[in-house]
Amino acid sequence: MRADKLQLFGYNLSVLRALFGGLVLFLAMACRQAPPSPAPQPPAPALKPQAPDRVTLIFSASVAGQLVPCGCSPDQRGGLPRAVAYVKRLREGEPNLLFIDAGDLLFETPSRPSPQMLTQKTLKARTLAQGDELLEAAARAVGERDLALGAQFALDTAGKVPLLDAGVAPLPGARATLLASAGAIPVGIFSAGFEDDPAATIAARARELRRQGAQLVVLLLHPRGANAWTAAQALLPPARAAGVDLVVLGRRDDPATDPSLKDSGPPPLLAMEGHGQSLARLDVHFGSGLLALLPTASDRDEEVKALQARIDRFRSQLELYPQRRAQLEAKIRELQERAKALASAPVPRPPEGSTWAEASFVPLTDQVGTDAAAQRLVDAYDSKVAELNLAEAKSQPEECPPPARGEPFYVGANRCAQCHEEAGRRSSGNRPATPAPTRRWSRCASSTASTASAAT
Repeated sequence: MRADKLQLFGYNLSVLRALFGGLVLFLAMACRQAPPSPAPQPPAPALKPQAPDRVTLIFSASVAGQLVPCGCSPDQRGGLPRAVAYVKRLREGEPNLLFIDAGDLLFETPSRPSPQMLTQKTLKARTLAQGDELLEAAARAVGERDLALGAQFALDTAGKVPLLDAGVAPLPGARATLLASAGAIPVGIFSAGFEDDPAATIAARARELRRQGAQLVVLLLHPRGANAWTAAQALLPPARAAGVDLVVLGRRDDPATDPSLKDSGPPPLLAMEGHGQSLARLDVHFGSGLLALLPTASDRDEEVKALQARIDRFRSQLELYPQRRAQLEAKIRELQERAKALASAPVPRPPEGSTWAEASFVPLTDQVGTDAAAQRLVDAYDSKVAELNLAEAKSQPEECPPPARGEPFYVGANRCAQCHEEAGRRSSGNRPATPAPTRRWSRCASSTASTASAAT
């Protein structure tokens, strides 16, 4: 059989050779024409983090010359070391935080201190101003109680804290407005209220802050009038028209006893206890629309407590007015039902995408702790006061000069008892700690009175 006629599995051998050669040629060309492997691509850039949508604002107001607890409350609230400890600890977890002093910090009253107390009050005011620097205050409003020693003293003691003009007196160097940064969020702050036309001032300053790009506008209010809270409420409509988001009352009528208060507005109005007993905290969540103040669980508890107080009052009247028993018992049942419904109701939540805030008041009890740097400030003040007392005592005569002929003076109970034995026996167990002052005793006491006292 001829070789070209050989067959393999039914195929002509020559045909197989041709097919095989074509396949080899195709593969060779395909290898040469294949594109190179793509080069490794760099990793995609990380997405830029979005701007935060939440800030925390902490306020103090009407500290009114108090460095340490004022003794105004049973649990001894207040004190600069506690305020600094609270704010510092909060900053660790809240980077978008601003501390703002709403004013009336330096002195207890707007009046100039008496000559005997001037040195101490001046020293205390300087210490309080240094405390605002420890608190890293974004701003401080200047109220009437900050001007007891005049505008220049307030400016000289401000340190690094910007002062805001509330309209109480001309303040060269104080600002009309301030744009502060809470993280990436611009917060506009201004003070007003004491001007002849506070509504016009509020409108102009709020408009300027919006022009500067403020996302949140805060008014530190120092209104005229005998009742600061009522006067502040009367200014809420012009504040709303001006685009103010939040009003904080800087002046309390009685810092020792005026309670913390809220008005949901709009805009919301906050007033905290004075003498540094409490701070106000506002957590703001940004969305769209006007800022709405949401009630908190604490607000609900306070309402329940107020209803319970009314229930107790009506119960106390049951025995006094038996003829009204049916009426009183019906009122008690009504209040009990309201309290029960309120206590079981869930805390309202904000509408999706809205701008809202929760406000709370933080009592500065001993549970807050103390800040070491602030405590050193207070200790330095106390040490200086002790030096002043010692120097004053050394400058006084050791004892009063003898009384003139016919001048009344105090001789002591034992001397009286020599001639009045019965009266002495009756009074020995109930003798007053301080004798009734005669003209002679008062003159000697006033000449040796100390000019300074403790940090309170």
